[in-house]
Amino acid sequence: MEKNKLMVIIVAISSFIIGLSFSYDIFRIPAIIAAGIGGAAAAYIFLKEEPAVKDAKEKIDLTSLLDKLNKLEGNEKQIFEEIISHEGKVLQSELVEKSSLSKASVSRILDSLESKGLIVRQRHGMKNIILLK
Repeated sequence: MEKNKLMVIIVAISSFIIGLSFSYDIFRIPAIIAAGIGGAAAAYIFLKEEPAVKDAKEKIDLTSLLDKLNKLEGNEKQIFEEIISHEGKVLQSELVEKSSLSKASVSRILDSLESKGLIVRQRHGMKNIILLK
């Protein structure tokens, strides 16, 4: 089982047990049902599947990649080349460090690349991971 899913299951069970013990002291039987529903809802929220994104480890079609790269100009081309150089998976903060551009400029460029269907951004905590699409 994947580590994240195991952690979610543990959190859901723990919240169920804590809710159960708390509700028994105050409300008796009806709150047991509420604790069960809460635990199940927490498990559902955390365990639902995210949209599948092509893993960067998959082989990248070089001809289509070069075709896409040739259609770009300026800073878009620079950022896209940087993503490629990181094997199609890089943190947005690394792109800011590697380029001489501001955070806002990199964000706007990534918006443009995403709207063109070239990349996908995924949240990872407080950071964004940029993936080739």
